[in-house]
Amino acid sequence: MRDMGREIIREESPRRPEERSRLWFHKDVVDGKEGVLGLALKLPRANAKCFSTKAFEKMERLRLLQLDEVTLDGDFEYVSRDLRWLSWNGLSQILINFYRENLVSIELKNSNLELLGNKTLWMVKLKILNLSHSHFLTQSPDFSNMPNLENLVLKDCPLLYAVSPTIGDLKKILLINLEDCLNQTTLIGSKCSVLNSKTV
Repeated sequence: MRDMGREIIREESPRRPEERSRLWFHKDVVDGKEGVLGLALKLPRANAKCFSTKAFEKMERLRLLQLDEVTLDGDFEYVSRDLRWLSWNGLSQILINFYRENLVSIELKNSNLELLGNKTLWMVKLKILNLSHSHFLTQSPDFSNMPNLENLVLKDCPLLYAVSPTIGDLKKILLINLEDCLNQTTLIGSKCSVLNSKTV
């Protein structure tokens, strides 16, 4: 099914990948393409390659960005402000000057981050935040500017010792997953009533 979908997109412009709405191959990504709506890029660790963030400068319509074991160098101001979904497996860097206000879903599984950010992040449209298997994560982000968050996944974050008390302000939260967090009892002990029925 996945291959069929990719072939349909390829047929949009077999010889000119810059005219396709979605890209999957790193050779098509390097220079950036104006019409791209979605980009998925996965590299084997043995073939690790660093891409410049300037490759995103022309992708003004980019809505979906899925990266796996990819390293980017440069300022993230080049990434489209229309981005809705970010999935980055194995993220190892802080996203400097990255515009987040239109994001609906952030999935940063297996990241090497200790903190999601050092300042309050304004993400009013965010509904899904998944930081599972981030083995170096020590603190949750501040949730005060994520009023529409519905799913929070912090599964298997063994060094996590502090969850912001602003988690109690999440009126629309449906799921909080703290499974396999070694300090889970301490984390949820006195936070708020919202955790009682929605934590797994």
